[in-house]
Amino acid sequence: MDKKEREARRHQEDQALNRGLCWVGGAVVLEFLLMLLKKYYINVFMDEPSVSIFLALDKMLRVLAVAGPVVLVVSLVWMFFNAKKNKSAAVPGVIAVLAVVLSLCAHVARVFKVSGIQMLFLLVPVLAGLALAYFIYQREFFLTALVSVLGVLGLWFFRYRGSYSMESNLVLVAIALVVLFSAWVKKNGGLLPMGKKSRFISENGNYMPIFASALISVLALVVALFMGTTAAYYLAYAMVVWLFAMLVYYTVKLM
Repeated sequence: MDKKEREARRHQEDQALNRGLCWVGGAVVLEFLLMLLKKYYINVFMDEPSVSIFLALDKMLRVLAVAGPVVLVVSLVWMFFNAKKNKSAAVPGVIAVLAVVLSLCAHVARVFKVSGIQMLFLLVPVLAGLALAYFIYQREFFLTALVSVLGVLGLWFFRYRGSYSMESNLVLVAIALVVLFSAWVKKNGGLLPMGKKSRFISENGNYMPIFASALISVLALVVALFMGTTAAYYLAYAMVVWLFAMLVYYTVKLM
């Protein structure tokens, strides 16, 4: 690798890191908004001004929870047509991710109240970590981490719902979509064959950790269904240990 190639690679790595740090900055802003939500929505006092604020925030959360999926669908269609025309899909992609995150936060905060806000305070940094994984780690690790985080999220929903619910079913659908996307990318040799082909996963990428993590996540949810909420609690910690093991594995691969 000559000097020009090294400079180009360094520039590319710096760009990826900066994009990841932008998402981390967004996570910090979202944490601040969650603090405000906790103060004015969760810890509301029963006086007239506070109740008015609570009702306004409740209406806003309802709108965000419903609008998020709609914006997601529109963004995905926009992304698809941009990719077919060899245009950048970055803007619709960012909008799609923001729609999912804001819709998720709005739904969890409104439905689960105190426990939901506590979970979101932990989930937002995890999402920032996923963004960094997408930009600076192998994409295989990003997908592996994504299905593992979905598994933990599904177990959390199961624990606080006490049974399978709409949220648990959506988590299972999301895991299935990640698996289908990974299988599609694998079939195309790691390329995204839309418009101008772009490489998503390296030619020698290992897809087994992705599929294994998805299988473990689904099995954990099935076990929780038969063994109850206490099992879901401990299985969530087991999934975190698995995620950490995958982080170590892919970190060693980068060396």
